[in-house]
Amino acid sequence: MKFLMILIFILSLSLVACGGDGGGSDEETNSESDADSDSDSDGDSDGDSDGDSDTDGDSDSDGDSDSDGDSDGDSDGDSDTDGDSDSDGDSDSDGDSDGDTDTETGGDGDTDADGDSDTGHKTCDNPATLKEAGECMEPPMLIGAAIGKLWGPIDPKCYGESRCLNTASAEHNYVTCENEMKWQVIEPNRGQFDFTEADAIVNWAIGEKMKVKGHTLVWHSQMSEWMNALNADETRAAVENHIVKVMDHYKGKLYSWDVVNEAVETSTNTGDSGAKMRNTVFYQRLGKNYIDEMFQFAHDHDPSVKLYYNDYSIDADNEKFAFVYDMIKGMVDRGVPIDGVGFQMHIGPPNNYKVTGETVSKNMRKLTDLGLEVLISEMDINMCGGQISQDTQLELYHDVVEACVKNSSCSAITFWGIDDPRSWLNNFDEAQCGGSGAEPLLFDGNFGKKETYKRVMAALTGK
Repeated sequence: MKFLMILIFILSLSLVACGGDGGGSDEETNSESDADSDSDSDGDSDGDSDGDSDTDGDSDSDGDSDSDGDSDGDSDGDSDTDGDSDSDGDSDSDGDSDGDTDTETGGDGDTDADGDSDTGHKTCDNPATLKEAGECMEPPMLIGAAIGKLWGPIDPKCYGESRCLNTASAEHNYVTCENEMKWQVIEPNRGQFDFTEADAIVNWAIGEKMKVKGHTLVWHSQMSEWMNALNADETRAAVENHIVKVMDHYKGKLYSWDVVNEAVETSTNTGDSGAKMRNTVFYQRLGKNYIDEMFQFAHDHDPSVKLYYNDYSIDADNEKFAFVYDMIKGMVDRGVPIDGVGFQMHIGPPNNYKVTGETVSKNMRKLTDLGLEVLISEMDINMCGGQISQDTQLELYHDVVEACVKNSSCSAITFWGIDDPRSWLNNFDEAQCGGSGAEPLLFDGNFGKKETYKRVMAALTGK
């Protein structure tokens, strides 16, 4: 009898052990509400789907540990660079939700259209000015404007108008002289240099803590007439002397130089066909390698400044960009000291109007893949001639600026002027404006912010 009672007691204990909590659907007994939830390294079960523990004890959604051990709902649990897993498990540089690195603002991780990836500039929210939007990016972006003292459709020029200069310094941290550093102003007669006009702008900009880009050392236009009478040896000597004297004068004051400007031409200014080297006095006298020579000479004379090639209508899928790309790639392959390429971005008559944010992004990417910077160097969008509507202008201002923001090697954006009435386009015959109506910039005649300003700011802040 005693033996029977002991046997019954043992059997009852066995039934209790097998009965659990009334029969869940899992094969394992769960201490929390998750499906299988093994406890993590600190003993707390946290509901991951297979119960594997992570490095600090918190399981993520599939149980693989991420590098800081925090659960972030990643679908496959691969770790990213800051320890938070992303939705596809690929490692990305900022731990964002999709994990594929991209060129979009803030680095949301999508791959760009041509298959290359770039985290782009990291943007910030609610800057008060354009320059603040650029300064708080990572990496920072310079926001510039061309300032003129000579010529233009109305008086006074920007340099002589306090409201214009105040707007320029409030909104920008980068300055280009509109005409004052060009050859016919700086060296009107051989060996006679006059820096008066350019010095006024440079000294003002430095006083406002703005960086300055020199524009330009070698350009076929606004050239002093005496250059045309020189032979090859005289031309080389004259160019080298010009570069030495000008760079010496501004040494330590300038951030960068447009060394060579607009060396490529096409059958029309839109860049569509017939791309070739422009038949300038430099090309005629010095030959096809003159650009290499100018960059090397400028670098040897002042290796501290950035050196750029600058051109227009290279912002579309056209023959001119293809030619310029091949030219620049050849320079890089030959070891020519070039830092970057400026996309002038004069959109509308007389230049290219077949521009989209996508074409700008693609062309910039091809150049930055060579290890170069790119920059938007002279942007305005001309509404004369009926090629560009107001809606198109607004769309282009946003999308072109956005293309720069999405490329971390796009280092600067410069607008070619401050206010509409003082734009060079108004009295440039080929712009088809007849004295007014271009409305190409960000500020109106009273220096009020236009809708174009708002679209640019939206793009600079990733909106």
